Amino acid sequence: MIPSALLQSLRESQSRSAEEQRLLSGRGWLMIAGIGQLLTALNPLNQYALAHVLDDTAPIFPYYPWLFGGMIGLGISFALLWWWAACAPFRAALTALVLYLVFYATVALGLPQLALDSITSKILVLIGLLLAVRAGWLRQRVS
Repeated sequence: MIPSALLQSLRESQSRSAEEQRLLSGRGWLMIAGIGQLLTALNPLNQYALAHVLDDTAPIFPYYPWLFGGMIGLGISFALLWWWAACAPFRAALTALVLYLVFYATVALGLPQLALDSITSKILVLIGLLLAVRAGWLRQRVS
């Protein structure tokens, strides 16, 4: 027969382990979102390089370096927020989500013809950020 104090200790340990896993899951989504954002930044870089090779003079192409720089900056911001998420997972994930939404809302308003470029990767990053916010919220609620 196993003593009830030992069983209670094991339950508490398992509960703490599950909470820690939720925290790590949220941080993981932040890192995945950052990597996804950096990979998505290759699209405007490719378009800009292709426009130079083909001597295309479309009025949109001068904005591609700015778009590329913004996307790289956003990806680096996600990496920094991943680091911060070790201390404050909900705030870091929520900050990442807000930065992401503000950046792409600005792009959609300023350059509507680019709003649907790389839409699949944008949706995947958005889902990852939403899952990170959820994991951070669960972690904060339990604490």
